[in-house]
Amino acid sequence: MIITDVKTIRLRAEVPAEGQVFSRSGVRNSRSATLVQVETDEGISGIGSCSGNGELIEVIVAKTLKPLLMGMDPTAIDEIWDKAYFRGGHKEFGTRGIGVVALSGIDVALWDILGKVRGVPLYQLLGGKCRDKVPVYATALYPEEPSKVAKRARGFAEQGFHGVKIKVGFDLDQDIQIVRAVRQELGKDFVVMTDANQGYTLDVALKAAAAFADCGAYWLEEPLFVEDIEGHAILREKGRTPIAVGENLHMSYAFENFIVRGAVDYIQPCRARRRHH
Repeated sequence: MIITDVKTIRLRAEVPAEGQVFSRSGVRNSRSATLVQVETDEGISGIGSCSGNGELIEVIVAKTLKPLLMGMDPTAIDEIWDKAYFRGGHKEFGTRGIGVVALSGIDVALWDILGKVRGVPLYQLLGGKCRDKVPVYATALYPEEPSKVAKRARGFAEQGFHGVKIKVGFDLDQDIQIVRAVRQELGKDFVVMTDANQGYTLDVALKAAAAFADCGAYWLEEPLFVEDIEGHAILREKGRTPIAVGENLHMSYAFENFIVRGAVDYIQPCRARRRHH
């Protein structure tokens, strides 16, 4: 079996006002994704998904990744990753960012093919089932009048969510008031998380971490610019709220840098990002 084609399919949908995501990164009024389809000479194809700028992903796949993969065995996933990332891709698109996101779509598609070839669900190829249920939390609490946010949080709790995450990183006083209101509404045992989307400077983040700790926050997510490992290490050492990062990190090397520097409590791998074995 060999790879005969690699295609991209761009998807986009407008989000109505009541469902839009509002964070320190801005307002998201649409949802988009890019599917990457890998085809073979035996009629078995795989599909992977990735986020990011669809136009750039389309170009990277067509101009850089597809030529590297044509004719290769799609089940030789490690060999393909080695060729596409270590021996070719990084020279074209770097070691992280949109190029790695595009490659992650191909990687997922290859695992899809491998599962079909072996006739087993993908989770069995990745180590087997670990649990029957996974707790979920709601991320839809945005800056507005604290009592309204608290009421919305109560609604999520009543729906059965195990926790809620509050978007912070705006005005510190308002952030603190909202977190306090949600905590008071849900009681001391309900899981309440905060997510700054890289919106704080270190001095402000230290104040936020102290105030959120008093409210029993489970974590403070992406408090600082993602490249500021030293700042995260200082915040984790001096702050009192656990630190979470990972949504904007690429490859395991980036996570390793945070871990060895003592800059994170919770890591959040968001997309398929592998490392060489």
